[in-house]
Amino acid sequence: MTATGTRTDALEAGVLQIRGRRGEAVGLGFLITDELALTCAHVVSAALGTAHGAEPAADARIDVTLPLLRAPVPGVPDSAPRITADVEHWIPPQPSGAGDMAVLRLGTVVRDSRPIRLVDEPHVWNHPARVFGFPAGRPGGVWHAALLRARQAHGWIQADLAAGGYRVSGGFSGSPVWDDELRGVVGMMAVAEEGDPPASYLIPTAGLLDSWPGLRPLVSPPSPLRSLASFQEGDAVLGPMSADRLRDIITPLAEAVPGVDDEPRLVDRILAHSGAEPGVPPLLGFALDQLRREAHERLTHEAYANIGGVAEALYDHLVEVWAAHGREADEKAALRLITQLIRVPPESGDVARSVVTRTELGARERHVTQRLAVARLLVTGRDAGVAETVEPAHEAPISSGDKRAGRATEDRSFLARREALRHAMRHWTATGRQPDPLPSVDALAGAKRWLGSRGPEVNRAEREFLMLGAAHQRARGRRRRAVRAGCGVLVTLAVLLFGRCPRPRDSRARNARHSPPRLL
Repeated sequence: MTATGTRTDALEAGVLQIRGRRGEAVGLGFLITDELALTCAHVVSAALGTAHGAEPAADARIDVTLPLLRAPVPGVPDSAPRITADVEHWIPPQPSGAGDMAVLRLGTVVRDSRPIRLVDEPHVWNHPARVFGFPAGRPGGVWHAALLRARQAHGWIQADLAAGGYRVSGGFSGSPVWDDELRGVVGMMAVAEEGDPPASYLIPTAGLLDSWPGLRPLVSPPSPLRSLASFQEGDAVLGPMSADRLRDIITPLAEAVPGVDDEPRLVDRILAHSGAEPGVPPLLGFALDQLRREAHERLTHEAYANIGGVAEALYDHLVEVWAAHGREADEKAALRLITQLIRVPPESGDVARSVVTRTELGARERHVTQRLAVARLLVTGRDAGVAETVEPAHEAPISSGDKRAGRATEDRSFLARREALRHAMRHWTATGRQPDPLPSVDALAGAKRWLGSRGPEVNRAEREFLMLGAAHQRARGRRRRAVRAGCGVLVTLAVLLFGRCPRPRDSRARNARHSPPRLL
């Protein structure tokens, strides 16, 4: 499965190129229904050749294409068929930053085209985004990668250039700004800095709604599930919640997803797949939000099954979090942390969560732990001894196919051996630390083979247990050697003593020689 936000299909089927009177690209737009599209008012002015701020004529028409919908003729980037569009609404730019929006109605519905989902979400700080444009000298167009910031005084949202690549320039105006995290369009590109820094500014969806309230039915509202992301559950550190408690928290939010209330027992199905683990509330919020977006705003039993349910949604969230916050330098530490947080019980062989104390983790693993706990993928708490503990918030991410989370499926031999070691440790502790449960010679030999390559994934207590086992086996070896040596001495003494004793048989022979004859 690909990481969240890496596909451009939704944009390719809905991005428009706006053409001028000579056929040149003057900006972009995007479909919001099969026939309606949005663009900037100043892009329409450029296409018509009218003065900036001058309202178009009532019968004004412009030429548009869908350049990414299907492959153009090889070697001819502008060979996509042209469509005529009427200018249905036109709101000029205002000094305050408001306005600068136009609504176009296409003269024909283009086969395979699709409207792009608009999202009204005010909180987009640090969200990765992408924008397509046609700067000068690039007739095939280019992609701009951005990091979104927040709204500034004009009401625009600032977007900074992310990690090199093309900056926003002339030829990007009117383009939809796709938020990779929200999987929808959060605004329309309108303004860019000519010099440094290479920042640009988009009209957010809320600003488009202010300019044309008729857009409201086509816009997804802020997610009703975001409140779960900041849910602070005091009971989480003490253990799993009751089913009734989880239902009370989740049901109103799940029912806020369009379509859920029309599907009998869908909420029960979602709750059953969620479990009652400590980190469920915030993660289920992410999962439901993911499911809502993937199901195109209407969640049914069929859509839920096709999406993969809660497990796949949580896995997508894990991939998003690591893509946004993970660093290559932490990759090895993350792999070590994951193997500390999972186990393979001998009785089942399935991957399961494990609880560890922070003292069992190295410095790098603790650093990764902090970041994943902030993202609600890990849950912290305290054990009976008041030591701080860490555990996965849910089973789903640790049993997925990701190279970090799915490592358990590839390392079952190591995990099974380590679980057997931990089982022996628990038995040793339960029996008052008697020597019999300490590792045998064969167990120590097996541990030696994987300690060389997987040593950092064995905690201090486990190492000490192995060391005690080795010391016990050495002591047993010394006792055996002492017993064997003692037996050897006894045998030697016995031989010597036996050699000095008179032999009864020889004595009888001597007596026979000296005795008088007897009658038979």
